[in-house]
Amino acid sequence: MVNCVILEKFKCFDDRLEIPLSEVTIMYGKNGRGKSSVSQALLLIAQSMRKANELNELVINGELVSLGYFEELLYNSKGGVFTIGINSETENLLAQFEGVEGHVFSGRLSRLSVNGVERLDTISGTNGVGEDDNILSGVASTSDIKILQDLKNCIYISADRHGPINVQKRIYSVNKQILDSLGDNVIQVIAERGLEFQKKLEQSLSEIMDGAHLSIPEAESDYIELRLNSADGDISFKPVNVGYGYSYVLPVVVASMIAERGGILIVENPEAHLHPGAQSRLTRFLIKNAIEKGYQLIIESHSDHVVNGMRIASKEGEIKPSQCLVDYFYTDSDTGESVVEVITCDRKGTLSNYPDDFMDEWTIQLLQLV
Repeated sequence: MVNCVILEKFKCFDDRLEIPLSEVTIMYGKNGRGKSSVSQALLLIAQSMRKANELNELVINGELVSLGYFEELLYNSKGGVFTIGINSETENLLAQFEGVEGHVFSGRLSRLSVNGVERLDTISGTNGVGEDDNILSGVASTSDIKILQDLKNCIYISADRHGPINVQKRIYSVNKQILDSLGDNVIQVIAERGLEFQKKLEQSLSEIMDGAHLSIPEAESDYIELRLNSADGDISFKPVNVGYGYSYVLPVVVASMIAERGGILIVENPEAHLHPGAQSRLTRFLIKNAIEKGYQLIIESHSDHVVNGMRIASKEGEIKPSQCLVDYFYTDSDTGESVVEVITCDRKGTLSNYPDDFMDEWTIQLLQLV
């Protein structure tokens, strides 16, 4: 499990900042305060490890995230290096990356330390003009760095996931059961896991959405069709003819069901297109699965109902206070920098503190109406 992410000179974070994580973490705050940057830091490492099982090259545009140029990842887009740190129960990792001249879409590892031990190898070489220099040659094997291996298997559901998909072209590859971050292949993932999985998925959807029917008709075809309904029963329709909330929540629920023990599930804006009650029930569903199956859950959200869903889960004993927290992102009024305040939740569902602008819009609007 990732206990802490450390960022320095990365995107909106200038000075070194440590962002604590728990078994269940909700990252909450106004737009543009750094919530996505934390997830993106983990996903950059994950997709780089997936490519070559080492970190020599930082893959900036890959299967999980596409973030453009290396320069855009630097604080205020200024030249230099940035640092991503990841701490777990047994490992403290710091990775520093620099730009590579002529390669604007990637970065190069310039430092790697694990538990204070440097892991970056160098060889004596030449800088191209006849002078001796040290040139990076690679990293000692990363197969023994558990947190890097774990990150390779993370599941990510993007806020940019696609809406209703009626039919999907069948995939004939070894990766056909790996859920795409946009949900593009969700029909294939469901179909590959069989009828029992479909029934459990339908039941979960029904509980979250207050009614649901799901089916994938069997057919000898290169295309797989999904049928949905917003009510329990046997009647079903094309997803485009059912409320959009069902299509947007579907990859989130599937991701939660297929996530494995020791893994990490990152979900952005699970509340998209959902009624407030469904937002709360979905949050409790995600938490219940994460705790029972033993994987780490990171949620980025703007919804009070998601936070309250976690509070209810704590009060109902579905999660221990030590297993959940809220990272509240805001801008420091003095420095103008993005900072994080940690908010915990007790067994009664009471939050430890309520910073300015945190879950207070309802009260502000009521005062305006009085």
